[in-house]
Amino acid sequence: MIALWAMLAWGADKVVVEPPAQIGVESEIRVEDEDGLPRPGRTVRVTYRVGLSNAEDRAIGITDGLGRVRWTPEMAGAAEVSIDGERQPLSIAWGAPPASVLAILVVLLATIVGFVGFGLSSGRRWAPGRSE
Repeated sequence: MIALWAMLAWGADKVVVEPPAQIGVESEIRVEDEDGLPRPGRTVRVTYRVGLSNAEDRAIGITDGLGRVRWTPEMAGAAEVSIDGERQPLSIAWGAPPASVLAILVVLLATIVGFVGFGLSSGRRWAPGRSE
């Protein structure tokens, strides 16, 4: 009850993530009060896959004197940032597709082009109603 009263009296911390969270790209999380002043010494955690049975909670760090902590997201999707128990939703974007996916797409495209080229270049033509 006292904690709830304290949160209402002092206001909730505001979380600013710049640049927006994306897999493999370092972001800076800034924790500020309602007046935009930094909140040093705040414990920052992230929960990946919020609402799922395999949700993962990870510690990011403690904010420095300017209310900042650096973080590189590991998973895309719905997440929550927790500052000393206070939770705020966050969406983490996908980064560039992995090289293996691009390689599969290139092989698939080459196979399709090969089949179409082979079909167009064969000497025998198929015609409806004609049997051989």
